[in-house]
Amino acid sequence: MSKFYVTCAQGLAPYVRNELLAIGVDATESGTGVTFTGEFKDAYNACLWVRCGSRVLLELKEGKFTSLDQLHNELTLFPWSSHMRETDTFSTKVTIRRAGNIHTHFAALRVKDAIVDYFTELMGTRPNVDVDDPDLRFYLHISEDRYTLYLDMSGDPLHKRGFRTEQGAAPIKENLAAALLYRSNWPEKAANNENFIDPLCGAGTILIEAALMARDIAPGIYRNDFGFMRWRHFKKAEWDECYQAAKQRAVEGEARYEGTLVGVERSSMMIGITKANADRARVLKNMVFKHMSFQDYERDLSLTTGLIACNPPYGERLGEKEHLVNTYMDLGDFLRDYEGFNAGVITSSPELGRVMGIRAKKINKFWN
Repeated sequence: MSKFYVTCAQGLAPYVRNELLAIGVDATESGTGVTFTGEFKDAYNACLWVRCGSRVLLELKEGKFTSLDQLHNELTLFPWSSHMRETDTFSTKVTIRRAGNIHTHFAALRVKDAIVDYFTELMGTRPNVDVDDPDLRFYLHISEDRYTLYLDMSGDPLHKRGFRTEQGAAPIKENLAAALLYRSNWPEKAANNENFIDPLCGAGTILIEAALMARDIAPGIYRNDFGFMRWRHFKKAEWDECYQAAKQRAVEGEARYEGTLVGVERSSMMIGITKANADRARVLKNMVFKHMSFQDYERDLSLTTGLIACNPPYGERLGEKEHLVNTYMDLGDFLRDYEGFNAGVITSSPELGRVMGIRAKKINKFWN
């Protein structure tokens, strides 16, 4: 049994824990992440099924921290060759919490030096660093007088689903979109074949995430690369078993959802991008696109219940928020016309949210 840590944005840990419990992994919230003890197969499934997490990390070693020299000396004795080959590329990253005046970049260099020194002394050769696309990523966290070394099982962050080749400007990340949908009780609504509308569809991140949930499609099923695939302990047979089980669930779920998913978007280019991504994710079925501003979209009276979820513009630059007041007022008017629906709206501007004139049942704080 091994220890794992799933990182996530602040505010998303409860959703990550529930996702792990749903795949049979007993997990505990810990800081801004979730910990669990399990087999490597559990980590493979976590990489496949966790929608709200960022990375799945395997704990390799922990110990007392007194100085960077002491850390370097200890890590040169760590059996790196049992996890990686001298021909592999790697990267190192260090995070720090209440551990004094330590520069994280310099600390990461000391971890890198320990790996290089180990292989140089053992084999007379050394692996190379690749900060952009390494074979293996190692993370080290220093908290007060303790350190923990991790191997990144994910590779690219988990919000990169694998089907998106194009996207619009500054889209919401998939893990945050998933949290919005969970908080809005979309899985329960989808199970009852209720409908979904995104009146500000953009590049379709929320719309496609809603379709994946409705059809029980694992968010990682379209990725052909994870960090654990280049790890020396990788068990391909176990991974294939996890992947085939997820694939079978996707096949069964494809025909299950009978509701309608509506994307309203005024940009024909964005609609084209969303359609292409949805097609690659195999969720284009049941989707309806309306090429217009949401102010011009008239309610389809055949859609009696469901969820409206969207990510309206925030107005991050000085002076932009004033121009968005009418947009949020119009969005409030739009929502009031949908009796029988629930709504989830994500914004970094609470004052603009209040302009909608609708009292929220609950305000949730997420960090992107």
